[in-house]
Amino acid sequence: MRILLRGYYEVGNTGDDGLLAVMLHYLGRWFDNAEVLISPLGDLQLPRVPLQCTAGPRTWRTPAGLLRSRAIVFGGGGILHHYGATGADLQFQLRICQMARAMRRPIAYLGVSVGPLVGAASRHTVRRILRMADVILLRDQLSVELVEEIAPGLEYSVGPDPVLLLPEVDLPHNPPLCRCHGKSLGVSVAPFFSVAHHDPEGDERVYDAMAAVLDGVLADGSVDAVKLFCLHAGAQYDYGAVRAVQNKMRYVERVRIIPYLPNPYDVFGEISSCDYFLGFRLHAAVLAYMASVPMATVDYHPKVTGFAEMIGLSEQAHLALEDLEQDSLRQLVEKLVSDQMPPARVPYEQMRRQADAALEQAGQRLVDLLGV
Repeated sequence: MRILLRGYYEVGNTGDDGLLAVMLHYLGRWFDNAEVLISPLGDLQLPRVPLQCTAGPRTWRTPAGLLRSRAIVFGGGGILHHYGATGADLQFQLRICQMARAMRRPIAYLGVSVGPLVGAASRHTVRRILRMADVILLRDQLSVELVEEIAPGLEYSVGPDPVLLLPEVDLPHNPPLCRCHGKSLGVSVAPFFSVAHHDPEGDERVYDAMAAVLDGVLADGSVDAVKLFCLHAGAQYDYGAVRAVQNKMRYVERVRIIPYLPNPYDVFGEISSCDYFLGFRLHAAVLAYMASVPMATVDYHPKVTGFAEMIGLSEQAHLALEDLEQDSLRQLVEKLVSDQMPPARVPYEQMRRQADAALEQAGQRLVDLLGV
C-alpha cells in the first residue's frame, strides 16, 4: 500500500522537518511496511521506521502521485493560510483535493493550523478544502474558532502540535555544536515582515530592538553568551535575520550562530543546552518547552499565540509582534534571564500524552477508511 504524504518538507524548515519525522513514525505504526511517497528532501535525516520512504519527482504532487497511492495525508503545519500577497497556494491544494475526491482517495489533514485568511476568496477556498477532507486534526484553539466561523458543522478533532512527539521518533542524536561557558540565552529570529508583508523596514526595526536588548543583558552579566538560531535553511530567511542582528551588536565575540541543522533532534539538543530561550518561530518555542528551558515568545503568528495559550504560558511570557519595541522587548528578556518568568502551567508530559492520543485517534479513522 502507498500513502502520498504532503507538507512543506523540502524547504529546510526545522518545524516541518520535525513534523515529517513524527508523521513517518506514526504512519509506520498504522501501516506497517507501507510505501510513503514524499518530495525530494536533500540532506534531511529521516527516522528509522518500518516504511519504504520513496522520494520522487514533483509530478507525484499531482495526478501521478495520487494514482499510485491509496490516500493522501497533509502532515502538519500552517499549510492552510493566506496573507493576501503571500501565503500557502490554496488553489493548488484545492485542485489536489478535488482530484483525490474524484479518485476516491481518502484525504487527511493531521496536526494543521488554519489561518490567517485574508479576504473572502481565501476563506471560501479553505472552506471547500476542509469540506472535502475525511480526517481533520487541528492543532490550536484559534484554528478551531476560524473553522467554526467559515465551515460550521464540520467534523474535526483537536490536539497539540505533533512535534511534541519528536522524542518518540528513532532519529540519530548528535552532540551540540556549541557549548558556552556560563549562562546562555538562545534566540530564534525570523524575517516575518519581509516574508509575509514585503516590509523589510519592519524587520529592521525588530533587529535594531533585538540587538540593543541582547547587548544589554550581555553587558550587565545576566548571561555570558547569546546563541542565534537558524531554523530555516534559506539564506534569505533566518540566516539573513540572525546575521543582521549580530552585525548590529557590540558584543559580537559573545554571539554564536547555530546554523540550520537537517536533523530536528539536533536542534532540540542545541536548544536544550541553553539556559533561557526567546522563541520567534513556533517550533523554537515548542522545542524549548519540551526541553524545560525557561522561555518567552514573540507572537508573530496566531499559531504561536495558540501554542502559548494551550500550554498555559503566562501572558507575561509572550509579546505580540505588533507590540514589539525596544522597551517592551527589554522588559520581556530581562524578566526571563532574571528567573522571574513563570513557567508554563501545563507540564510537557501531559501535553505529550494529549498529542499522542489525538494523533492516534485521527490515524485510526484513516485506518478504518482504508479498511486495513
